[in-house]
Amino acid sequence: MFEDKTPFFYLAFECDWLFALYQSSIKKFKQLVTRIKKSGFNTIVTNLYAHQGFSDSRRTTDVFAPPKYFLYQGTNAKPNFARFNLKFFHYFDQMLSYLWQHDLIVHLMLQVQNKKVNWPARNSKEDRLFWQYVVARYQGFSNIIWDISKESYNLYRETGSHDYVLERIDLIRSVDKFKHLVTAHDPEPDSVSQISIVDKKVDFIADQIHLGEVKAYNYEAISKWRLIEKPYVNIEYGYEYGVEPIKTYIGPTTACWKEILKWTYAIILGGGYCCYYYSNTSWDLIKFIPEPPGWSRYRYLRDFWQEIDFNSLVPANELVKEGFCLANYGKEYLIFLPEEVKKLEVNLAALGEGSLIFCHWMDIFKGEKRTVITRRFAQSGLFQQLNSPLAESNPCIVHLRKN
Repeated sequence: MFEDKTPFFYLAFECDWLFALYQSSIKKFKQLVTRIKKSGFNTIVTNLYAHQGFSDSRRTTDVFAPPKYFLYQGTNAKPNFARFNLKFFHYFDQMLSYLWQHDLIVHLMLQVQNKKVNWPARNSKEDRLFWQYVVARYQGFSNIIWDISKESYNLYRETGSHDYVLERIDLIRSVDKFKHLVTAHDPEPDSVSQISIVDKKVDFIADQIHLGEVKAYNYEAISKWRLIEKPYVNIEYGYEYGVEPIKTYIGPTTACWKEILKWTYAIILGGGYCCYYYSNTSWDLIKFIPEPPGWSRYRYLRDFWQEIDFNSLVPANELVKEGFCLANYGKEYLIFLPEEVKKLEVNLAALGEGSLIFCHWMDIFKGEKRTVITRRFAQSGLFQQLNSPLAESNPCIVHLRKN
């Protein structure tokens, strides 16, 4: 939640080379931000700097690597780590200001190790200067979340321990007088259902868990929910295919928008939060026209969530015969049915016999919504059956509460 207790539902969009897009075309940058906002996202996950990605600039003009401006004087190949490039930071200042003005949280990954960036030697004078300078410069933005590094496990592999990341967390907290949230994206590889020493120190967990199966994503979110009392975000779990087949990263969890959307709801119904990836905007390739089909479906998700007290719900899959459930027992239930079904079977015993139940249904593919009011009758068995009022039997989300 925000400092004034307003609930915050983290729904992020990753665009690592956003700073490079701003350097090259402020007009295109504003167009992309408008579309991100329109699609319901309230957070942008991005890098402070990244140099080279997966795409081929010889085949399209929409590749923004290497960036126009490097963050140090000199070049990425021959940097002067004692001198910052104020032109780079001038552009970054303006970019952050624009995102702040448009009510977007910036989950800022301060480093990345696998995008061919030349960083100062670890624990050197210049290294410490980097962390102090960037945090001091941007701590005044109320919309900042600090992240040590994209895929922080690369720092673990490089240094042989978690000490460096733990020390960076302390350094950030000592410099940042406004106490922004601090996390470290994926500090250990293959961390399914595991909590690391870094996870225990950060303010919330930012994982990268690729499972490629609806039920597995839900169970992993529940596992993290039970292991540690901190918010859990699966920042990188799947990538929606680009509308146009332009060369970029394709991984084992690159999939069609329908699968990605089902994985997203499965994570949320485990008590977690999500970050969306679109293959043609996530890395150094940034091409958002034509708009991918998945984007409008996140607007449906965001609008549906406006009436839900997400912070009060706990995982409760035992209350449904099929699908996944979050519940505030006796008050509110949120159920996701990932398969094409026409009925919901749910245990509503805690609501009390005769209670009126507000039932809000939404088709997650079409965005169709239907609201019905029913009565909690005396159950002869474990579950009460509720029939779907939706026109089609697509995967759906159902919000139940005592009327």
